[in-house]
Amino acid sequence: MTRIGKDPCENRPDGEQPIAGGRTSSNPPDPAPATRSVPPALQPLNAKPANNSSPYLHKRARVTLSDPLIETPYDKYAIGLVFHEGQFNGSRPNERLASQLMPSTVRGVSPFWDLDERTIARKRGSLTVFGDLRGSPFEAPDGKVRIRLHYGDRANLERMTELFGLPAPEQREPAFMRSSYRTVLIKTGSGWQQFKFSIPDDPRFAFDAPHKQLLPQEVKTAVQFSAALQGNSHYIREPAGIALSFDDGAAPITALWREMPVARRGFMPGDFVAPIHVLTDPEFAQSERGRIVFGTSAQDLSSIGEIQASWLVRELAPKLAAILMSELTDTHAHAELHEQNIDVVIDANGRVVDMLVKDMSDIALDYRAIAAAGHIERWSGAQTNAMAYASPISDHLQLPTGRRYTVERFHEAFLGSIGTRPSESIGLPLAPSAIAEQATHMLAEKIRRWLPGAWLQTRRHEQAYGRAFGASTATPYERIAAFRQLIVEYLEEGIAKDAIGQPS
Repeated sequence: MTRIGKDPCENRPDGEQPIAGGRTSSNPPDPAPATRSVPPALQPLNAKPANNSSPYLHKRARVTLSDPLIETPYDKYAIGLVFHEGQFNGSRPNERLASQLMPSTVRGVSPFWDLDERTIARKRGSLTVFGDLRGSPFEAPDGKVRIRLHYGDRANLERMTELFGLPAPEQREPAFMRSSYRTVLIKTGSGWQQFKFSIPDDPRFAFDAPHKQLLPQEVKTAVQFSAALQGNSHYIREPAGIALSFDDGAAPITALWREMPVARRGFMPGDFVAPIHVLTDPEFAQSERGRIVFGTSAQDLSSIGEIQASWLVRELAPKLAAILMSELTDTHAHAELHEQNIDVVIDANGRVVDMLVKDMSDIALDYRAIAAAGHIERWSGAQTNAMAYASPISDHLQLPTGRRYTVERFHEAFLGSIGTRPSESIGLPLAPSAIAEQATHMLAEKIRRWLPGAWLQTRRHEQAYGRAFGASTATPYERIAAFRQLIVEYLEEGIAKDAIGQPS
């Protein structure tokens, strides 16, 4: 983390040392630049305002797949993401973005200002940088930092305009709101990028969600967690963020850069990406893109629900199993695996290429497992004020916000939304929890291969073993908790043997 002026985060972690120019550096090292392959730079288009509309709203308010912004296959990929997630929401059909909000709110033009340390200081302000801005969309010419706003953030638009002037037309970039409202897809000079902001306070959005403010501590946590998970292919990284503060009593202006959901092999024409809540929607199966994904035609209308359900289990379960395996045996950090938090990349043949989890700041750490695996150093720089390694024996997961869950309750609350709610609420011909049940069945086979067979035999008469491998009545979430218990006991037993000089 680097700082220009004061740090808006309280309780700066120990080990942060000042360096030249009043900036600061913290441990762990800043994340490396993004590794996913993304298209080359795309020049932003200068959007023009509609008649009698805000100068920050694009003249075409609706999102369509014949949008003039679509000039390349990747443009279609990026805009197709926001188009489909706004139209289809299988688990919560009453919360579809296209019907819940006015068309003029789902897209706009995000303004930006390029500022340096001296300019900010003259306005009695300070800028804190989290991560490494080099190569990021925050990097501006001449060593300046590019400060963007959510296009619906009227209060901060007025604030920034008063301080630094009205942004010129070339300082406005076309933008689309994702279904989380505060995440915005922006066509920057380096291509389509995602940014997370605070929820807009514009009355057009009619939101009263103070808990959706993006606080500097949340930006810091996301960047730190992203660094700790460096190299893990299951997560959409959040490598850098900023917090701009002024002595005016108002909340800091914050932004977090989130990588685009692109397959590890890189983008290929014909790729399609959508969150899970799109893929579980029966109406999506009837759409043009849905028929491509599920491989159906007009002749399949009578059985399209069964085809969709079969595809969901066949394609999603293996990827979910791989994510859960990584959580239990490698990272010991659990993500909120709900429909909105998982973007699924599908190739032109309707096969899932990658399943990518987002929202780093929602990750819950398993302190006991981290300690048993000897990964304390890996996580020691991430959220140091909340880690509490002095008591690494807790069976609870704790989010950075302080919410506590048991392992079973955590996965039931988030992973459960993929398998249960869609089938109960929209009539999809999919057995309740079928996706989660198949994923945990596949996970069981992975765990069997990961744990030594001889060691497993010693646990055959214990409840955790029965729930993990034998009890057909165990829920998927009970099985995940049982897998985790067996793994932690195995790791702790190895630590105990090492402590007394025996081979582990």
